[in-house]
Amino acid sequence: MLKILYLFVMRILLVSLLTANSNAQVADDFDSYTAGQRLACQNPTEWTTWNNSPCSIVEDAMVSNAFSLSTPNSVVITPNRDLVKLLGKQTSGIWYLSLNTYIPSGKHGYFNILSKFTSGTSSYYAMECIFSLIKPGTIRLLANHTETNFPFLYDTWNFIQVVMNLDSDQAEFWANDSLVFSWQWTKGNSTGTGPLEIDAINFYGLTANDQMYVDNFWFHSSSVAVGIESNVSAPLTFILEQNYPNPFNPTTKIKYRIAEAGLVKLAIFNILGQEVRVLVNEIREAGFYDIDFNAESLPSGIYLYKIQTPQFTETKKMLLTK
Repeated sequence: MLKILYLFVMRILLVSLLTANSNAQVADDFDSYTAGQRLACQNPTEWTTWNNSPCSIVEDAMVSNAFSLSTPNSVVITPNRDLVKLLGKQTSGIWYLSLNTYIPSGKHGYFNILSKFTSGTSSYYAMECIFSLIKPGTIRLLANHTETNFPFLYDTWNFIQVVMNLDSDQAEFWANDSLVFSWQWTKGNSTGTGPLEIDAINFYGLTANDQMYVDNFWFHSSSVAVGIESNVSAPLTFILEQNYPNPFNPTTKIKYRIAEAGLVKLAIFNILGQEVRVLVNEIREAGFYDIDFNAESLPSGIYLYKIQTPQFTETKKMLLTK
């Protein structure tokens, strides 16, 4: 009975961590769902389809355990599937959308971000991303009323991030930690100029060969009010990413980005605020970093991880379950 109660409490805590203010900041690693069943049907609060029809046999995408970055699940986008995540009609601030994608050899993938979305009718496409079969191994990015091409890898996980600065009407597209394109957000890919908003992301099975796996979906606001800079050689800004997998047992990965060289400390704290582990405490150059945290010696529960630099401090929560 106590174990059942404990698992129930842990589940509540996990939901609060991942879905607090769900239309503004959200994370989903798809691991809490049942593989082989439709995603929006299992969670219609967070996910829907183009025609707002969760459980639709035509549109709703499947949860899959064939490939996953945070085990055991991902969501797979196959022909004609049309999965939508509403992003809360954001009109100001700096927003980050990140996800991992896996495209098997010989397959195709597609998603878009909409600055205006009306279910089942016309919307404004702020950008479109095509993992192309026409140009194998090439991402075709449609934004700024133009097409930009750059490589991706088949049969492995690719990290995609879109940074949208609504305060300066600018956006950046990053692939595998490299900046590949910057553009005026409102110019978008649709005809004319669109609204200064972020409304939704849409994953769509565009062709008969579509098979794109998506994992570790994350949409969040910046904690540092800085302007977007188009500088390929350095990260956009300081950022501490959500660990994944989360919850975890006993290992998880923490990613962070440093915009300026300096002393970096990354430490783990228990829920009482006591420091239990120091993962990094050294001078680091500007760049992208990740580190594995093994909590085998620690008890189950909520932990905090905190990054400190001379210019930046941020703390996030994670959940260890054993």
